[in-house]
Amino acid sequence: MKIHRATKRLLVLFVFLLGLDLAGLFRSEVAEELPQLPSFIAADVTQVSLSQGDARIEMERTGPRAFSLASPISQPADFGRVNAILSTLYAGVQMAVRVEQGNLEQYGLSGQSAVLVSVSGTEIAFSFVVGADSAGGTTFVRFPNDDVVYRARIGGRHKYDGSASAWRNHMVVDRPQEAVFQLHVQNEQGEAVHFSRTRQGADNTGKAEFGPWQWRQKTLSLDQVAVDDLLRSLTTMRAGDLLSADDAAGFDVPIATVRLALDATEEITLHFHVTEGGTFVQRTDQDIVYRVAGSITKPLLGSIRSWQDRTLMAFAPSELDAMVLRDTRLTTRIQRDPSTGELQITEPKGMDTDRRAALFTARKLAELRAESLVDISPLLAGFETGTTLTVALLDKRTLTVQIGSSVPQSTVPKLYVRAMSQPDRVGVLDAALVARMFKAWSR
Repeated sequence: MKIHRATKRLLVLFVFLLGLDLAGLFRSEVAEELPQLPSFIAADVTQVSLSQGDARIEMERTGPRAFSLASPISQPADFGRVNAILSTLYAGVQMAVRVEQGNLEQYGLSGQSAVLVSVSGTEIAFSFVVGADSAGGTTFVRFPNDDVVYRARIGGRHKYDGSASAWRNHMVVDRPQEAVFQLHVQNEQGEAVHFSRTRQGADNTGKAEFGPWQWRQKTLSLDQVAVDDLLRSLTTMRAGDLLSADDAAGFDVPIATVRLALDATEEITLHFHVTEGGTFVQRTDQDIVYRVAGSITKPLLGSIRSWQDRTLMAFAPSELDAMVLRDTRLTTRIQRDPSTGELQITEPKGMDTDRRAALFTARKLAELRAESLVDISPLLAGFETGTTLTVALLDKRTLTVQIGSSVPQSTVPKLYVRAMSQPDRVGVLDAALVARMFKAWSR
């Protein structure tokens, strides 16, 4: 079929006009650069304010890692929340999409729902309005005195929401671990333990280095990991709710008391209480009651023996040479290839190696710890007919643990275990963990 000359001309004109239209559209998109929030140095910020309706929250920096509420109440501020905002914004935030102009109420950018955020400090001052969250991790925002709506990645509206009370400091201790030199724990059963350590200088970065924790039980080896874990839990303990001192009127004798000695003159004392309403902590130097997670009290209620070292095996993964599993019917050996570093079953020959399982087992064995220690004779723990697991290291040392029988009447399956370096010390391990480790030997 032939196309008439007039039709050809119309077709050429249509394509030409379409090209002009697309080119103009492309040029307009390129020409319109979306605005952005400026970058800044977080440490230079001295004030952050949040205004919603008639309510205005002002927070001022009081230290390198500290802000305080200046209005409408005067209280230490939650540095973690303030820092979360600064960490989100400091690199500068490019507006992702220009949505439209006007209709601010539809996007939560006017009235009582809008939050005006202001950040100021050394050579920095800017503000923006936060609205509702949008798709793809973005939030509707606009600039003050401007009704153009944008979408931007500012961490979500929840970062900027909350009453003045919600911005109070929820950290119970709010001190770094390195600041604590002594730790004293006493529970309602009368069990009391005291741990202390001495500073031994600093590393290349200036971080303090300490000697091992010491205690008064000369006949028992102290579990250094357990003390470090407790200190970490205490210094990072964050309250889910803050109550007034009046709410503590009905508390009984505390289930545990902890004293943290920071230096010769400063000591923080914590009283732990458990009621039907939850777990609570009181600091003797504050008129605040903190509601915290109940799990923090578990190590506080143990006996002196619960602080005995539970390490079964410990070595640097790079020192591993071989892992050998023996039971009454079979010996299986996993050897590390010195040239490739890969772990493979070499005895019996011809067995396939699950390298992922072997790596998992090697990592677990490098820091193997009993869940707890139990008072039971090794003769009753089934070690005579149990399984032996031996690790050979490159320096020719060997480390051996024995897996015994199942722990009776345990709600979760457990197995008795002991390190041959301390055969009279019997602990327990999760049976599911042991079964997963055994997969390395195709058992």
